[in-house]
Amino acid sequence: MDFINGIHINELLFIIYIIFYLYAYGWKFRIHETVIQYSLLYIALGCLGIISAVINQSDQKDIFEAFRMFVLASMFVFMVYWAKEYGSNIIIRVWLIGAIIGSIINLFFTFKYQLRLFGILPVLFGQNGPGGFMGLFVGVGSWLMLIKKNMLDLMVALSVLIIGVLTVLLSNSKIGQLLLVFSMICWIGIVVYKRSKRQVVFLSVLVLILLSQFSFINEYISSVDLLTKKVRNEELVDPYKDKLRIQFYGVVFDIVANNPLVGVSYSGFAEEFRSHLIAGEYGKSDYSQSFNPHNSFLYYISSNGLIAIPVMMMIFIGFANSFYLSLKMYGKSGLVVWFCLVIAYILFGNALPSLFKTEIMMLPAAVSFSDIIYKNIIGLIF
Repeated sequence: MDFINGIHINELLFIIYIIFYLYAYGWKFRIHETVIQYSLLYIALGCLGIISAVINQSDQKDIFEAFRMFVLASMFVFMVYWAKEYGSNIIIRVWLIGAIIGSIINLFFTFKYQLRLFGILPVLFGQNGPGGFMGLFVGVGSWLMLIKKNMLDLMVALSVLIIGVLTVLLSNSKIGQLLLVFSMICWIGIVVYKRSKRQVVFLSVLVLILLSQFSFINEYISSVDLLTKKVRNEELVDPYKDKLRIQFYGVVFDIVANNPLVGVSYSGFAEEFRSHLIAGEYGKSDYSQSFNPHNSFLYYISSNGLIAIPVMMMIFIGFANSFYLSLKMYGKSGLVVWFCLVIAYILFGNALPSLFKTEIMMLPAAVSFSDIIYKNIIGLIF
């Protein structure tokens, strides 16, 4: 939820927490040099944003947008520390509980205030946005299932699985449903390779409960018009809308050609895109009101220039490598979760602008860094 000028309320609360923490305790824990290196990458991306905003004389909201990267860098340091002190499963569990609560609220508004119908059932309040995040969170839930330590972890993992599936299937989001496919492969990999009797029992009971409510499931699925069309291969690919998204690449290439060093800042993309539309280069577009290129990588390239590319790649590679080192100790099931989640994150980054500017990638990286550093897992993150 935005609080002021692009700063989210959870980030504001974290800033307040840091102020009180430093006032009460000072800085008492040692930061590993690898953690510092990774947090500096977020700071570098934030500095690029500030420089671009100043040079382009952008709105103050762009300054706040860049400042969020400093907040995420600080949050990363604390997350590594918290994961060490309280356990990786607790950090992931709390994160997923937040996602579950958010989805339940979203579902409540969906059925309480039917502002727009989609088939028989209304689309999610908030349209496509929740679908992408929940499609990814289902996969993160499989990660919690893999490292669970108690019954609460199991309950949270299964809850995010059930609520996530219902949310994504109801959402008008193709990317959300694609992410859900990879997330479900994570769950299948855990069941197939880990062969935990308790997991098999719980999942079997879950399946039996769902089968006992077959009429509800049949009505639910048949009511989601988009899903049934996809199953019949009628709208598996939408050439028109996919073509519209490709337009963003052309706009970003033009931005980089004209502003290779600093880009056009965060709010500059909308003006550039509209100028292309006015010139008639792309004809009529459903994205005429777009304020970003619907792609995390293109978002920062257009905003901060070419220098943002190596910074983003190092952030993502550091995340992927740390995630691999953390999960490989769980054998084949861990590798399945790692592979499918990394693919899901790549897809997420190429469809939504939120990969680098939210906790969606930072928090898993922090947990993985904590596992590697404090459990003495051999391997290089970078």
